[in-house]
Amino acid sequence: TPPPQFEDCDSMTPPRDECGEKVFTMGFRYRGGDCSNSDNVQDPQIFSCEDYQGGPPTEGDGEQFILVTDIKGLGINYYTGFVPLGGDFTLSNGEEILGANVNATIYSTDLIAPENILQTMIIHTSCSQVTFLKDIYGGIQLLSFNNTLQGFVSCFVDVTLGFNIVNAVENNQDFTVTVDSLSTITNFDDNLFINMTDQVAGTQLAPGEMLSPIPTAVVSVDLSIRQQYTAFTTIQGSSSDGFFCRSTDFLNFTASTTGTPVGDARSFVAPAPAPISIPNVYAGVVQVGIPDVGP
Repeated sequence: TPPPQFEDCDSMTPPRDECGEKVFTMGFRYRGGDCSNSDNVQDPQIFSCEDYQGGPPTEGDGEQFILVTDIKGLGINYYTGFVPLGGDFTLSNGEEILGANVNATIYSTDLIAPENILQTMIIHTSCSQVTFLKDIYGGIQLLSFNNTLQGFVSCFVDVTLGFNIVNAVENNQDFTVTVDSLSTITNFDDNLFINMTDQVAGTQLAPGEMLSPIPTAVVSVDLSIRQQYTAFTTIQGSSSDGFFCRSTDFLNFTASTTGTPVGDARSFVAPAPAPISIPNVYAGVVQVGIPDVGP
């Protein structure tokens, strides 16, 4: 189920919210890349960016050291630490608002020295200059902000996956099944494994009966880039006389603008009984329906 502002999962579009007043926090993603990657409408007399040694890398597994401070010499550190490529970090000053401008410098190591600078920038952060989510400043991209007027605004939204489960026996068999386990593997959050067994274990389903309530899992969708999301789900069950069953389901959808190719949500055909060499094991008695990602 998508957030209420979207009709369905395939129509989830990256927000383009403009920051309306001074902020308490700003969340960024480290993307790497030189100053030519910048994509924002801040006045060039305010936003500045300089590369050294070719700028921050855009590939590899290493981390860079990022230091973000005030520009008035007040000794305020809004962020200090290593960030991996694709990692997120947040600027904050406790309960105080951020300064109007910050200096963000990306180093190759945590040794703060001119020879280790890869990129240094002055970024306007009070939002009196036009500032949007998804704005790119050199090697970093704005993904969230928090202020009194708008609250917390982010490129991330939560999506609820629901799983329809039915005892789909064939040939009018009188086969009551006990659900033993339910899990799904997604490409959300680096191939996230979600175990929902505690929602279903021990539930008995008569022939044709659907499990209620429907088990669910909440996942976070990153709308800062257009991409396809997938979930591969496995369910297992058993009968009182020692038979076992297993079925799978696959879902995919694309978080993109309306009108782009939509995802493919379908259920696999229930597999045939297991080979005779494995006694008392059958597959396909418990069938996983199409995960509910609609409104």
